[in-house]
Amino acid sequence: MGKTNFFKRIGEFFSNLFFPEHLTCDFCKGELDHKTKYRVCSNCQETLPRPNKICKKCGSEIEEDYEYCLACRDKQVFYKVARAPFVYGDKIKSAIHNLKYNNAKFLSVSLGNFMTNTYIEHNFEADIIIPVPLTPQRQKKRGYNQSELLANQVSRNLSLPTLTNVLIRTKFSHSQTELSFNERYKNLEECFAVENQELIKGKKILLIDDVMTTGATVEACSKLLVQHGANTVYVLTAARTTSIRK
Repeated sequence: MGKTNFFKRIGEFFSNLFFPEHLTCDFCKGELDHKTKYRVCSNCQETLPRPNKICKKCGSEIEEDYEYCLACRDKQVFYKVARAPFVYGDKIKSAIHNLKYNNAKFLSVSLGNFMTNTYIEHNFEADIIIPVPLTPQRQKKRGYNQSELLANQVSRNLSLPTLTNVLIRTKFSHSQTELSFNERYKNLEECFAVENQELIKGKKILLIDDVMTTGATVEACSKLLVQHGANTVYVLTAARTTSIRK
């Protein structure tokens, strides 16, 4: 992408955002000391956990003097690249927990704006946005899908359509908290399906989720989307853990 087009997109992103007044910071609840596109105070913007050196493929934080993490050097994945504005820790971990479980849907605005900025910084080029789905039972119990809320905010910022009728969750998967990448991937087999595949044929897709841990979920989704005709899959999440895939 040329520099002129890049700065044009950044300008459009900034100009279309809601600049709030007389609101509190979404993360610390302190007063906003200036107008901000993120609804986040300057102190939080400086201290939110951001990655340093990252793997060029999956976006995980790495210390070694390599371009790729060990997992991505040894394994081919179906998505083109994965990125996140934050490391999963401190205030971001708390914010995502509140977004998912405490009905703090307003947090999807700030997180979605940070994600939009990451999309622009890394020159993603998507045609459509698809959020990682929940099972109907879980979504009904929660009342919403946090990944869809994030996708909707990114969609508003970039004027890209969000499709929720393509990637569906067909069954519940057991908790993956203590599982390795291979165990998670096996656990997710047959948990997703693609409908209306004509909507994604030849398309560049932005797959959105809240957190990327081992990458098993986005890999399972990306594989399905590519197998059903998608041209490219980019992965964008609000946060990336520091976990190493095994």
